[in-house]
Amino acid sequence: MSLSYDLTVPAYAQHTGNLFLFRPCVLGHIGSSILEGKPRKQPLVFPYAASESDMLEISLPAEYPIDEVPKDVSYNYPFADYKSETKTSGHELHYSRTYERKDVRVPLEKLSDLKELYSDIADDERGYAILRVP
Repeated sequence: MSLSYDLTVPAYAQHTGNLFLFRPCVLGHIGSSILEGKPRKQPLVFPYAASESDMLEISLPAEYPIDEVPKDVSYNYPFADYKSETKTSGHELHYSRTYERKDVRVPLEKLSDLKELYSDIADDERGYAILRVP
């Protein structure tokens, strides 16, 4: 299934000094705190395998040059893969990410890897693109 739509978000960017900061990851969150709390005694079993992709093209005002974008990341585990990329072209920012849960069962000995993956994804989702105020 694929969905395409346009959206406008007034005042989404944060203004600080001579910079505007905004997060290119605007749709949903994959990172999870499911493994926080008491240690599990059983493997984690998801209800289904999944593949999710976001592809965004963000138009930016020409008077605010792009100073910095989040770094590209790629994480690969036997049970899941995650990848995100942020590219620029003129005054447009192209953001894409893919999350694939390949296995519905994560054994106890791999739960620390899953927790690390979720933490890394959450860090990526909080990444900022930075624009300079002229």
